[in-house]
Amino acid sequence: MRKSILVMIIFLAGFFLYSNQVEATTDSQLVIINKRTNEMAFYENGKLVREFKVGTGRNLSLTPEGTFKIVNKIKNRPYYTGKVPGGDPRNPLGDRWLGLDARGTYGTTYAIHGNNNPNTIGKYITSGCVRMHNEEIRWLFERVKLYTPVIITNTDHNFNSIASSNGYIVENHGWAKENGDWFYYKNGVKMTGWIYTNNNWYYLDDGGVMKTGWLADHDVWYYLDSSGEMKTGWIMSGNSWYYLAQNGVMKTGWVKDGRHWYFLNETGAMKSGWFADGNTTYYLNRSGEMMTGWLLSNQQWYYLQPSGAMHSGWLRQGGNWYYLETSGEMKTGWHQENEKWYYLLNNGKMATDMYVGSYFMGKDGVWIHEVSKIE
Repeated sequence: MRKSILVMIIFLAGFFLYSNQVEATTDSQLVIINKRTNEMAFYENGKLVREFKVGTGRNLSLTPEGTFKIVNKIKNRPYYTGKVPGGDPRNPLGDRWLGLDARGTYGTTYAIHGNNNPNTIGKYITSGCVRMHNEEIRWLFERVKLYTPVIITNTDHNFNSIASSNGYIVENHGWAKENGDWFYYKNGVKMTGWIYTNNNWYYLDDGGVMKTGWLADHDVWYYLDSSGEMKTGWIMSGNSWYYLAQNGVMKTGWVKDGRHWYFLNETGAMKSGWFADGNTTYYLNRSGEMMTGWLLSNQQWYYLQPSGAMHSGWLRQGGNWYYLETSGEMKTGWHQENEKWYYLLNNGKMATDMYVGSYFMGKDGVWIHEVSKIE
């Protein structure tokens, strides 16, 4: 009788222990680890939710291959071999452990876990476990359920192919990464050309591959960043700035942005410094902004009209007259024009109604021959 009661107690204890461990037995989730690329994928409800870089065994045989299940989830598991407590920053297991039922073990030997050295992620470095960045395994730990299948393989196939070949139904709608390239599916059909999704434009080539970088489409240039999003506004590419209109088209020529004008050459690169547009010369500062008014350049003064055009000849400014050479430089000293002599002071202002040395300059700035200074 006592033996029967003892057996019943052990059975019930095991039942309740098992019941507390199980979150939900489900096939809606799937984890795939590909040792060929040291990458891991997490699927939920038929969709590829996220990919990760991982570290695996130092040689091909150390990390087991096959289909396993996550049989325990442990926070701050001690590293018993090295006698390092759980939660210690030195712990090579990190602070999250997802145990696998691999090679006759039950979550005690093989696992997906964190690390104490993020530089090891992506390398062949472990004794058999799968190592992740700590912040990433914390993200996965909160979402993945107990008894979720884990496929560990070594193949050139993409994650969707691996999942499908193992009976997991992949929903072919939305973004999918295959062999390192991104594709977009709509009702199972691989899309090409321009698509608009998640408030952004993307471009997929004739094979469906999402493009990045510069793109020429119908003799018009666009720029797509590393995530594939079409950019607008100012971007730096190489050592040059470019401007992309609201429709993504790369601009050339004059562009007004805010209160300032800019000039983009035929390749789209923003100009700076002196440059000629037709028969007119302009100056753009280091930020590309077109300058107006007085400008000091290479120790010479120039005047740029409100249109930005460099001025030459006589200039009336602030009640004073100045003279600018055909090269745009402000003149100083004597200046002859139509047999008349003028004198421009060191600040460029034309001398009027005053003596310059022994010469008298009239109110119109012309030297009056008949008047000489008596010393």
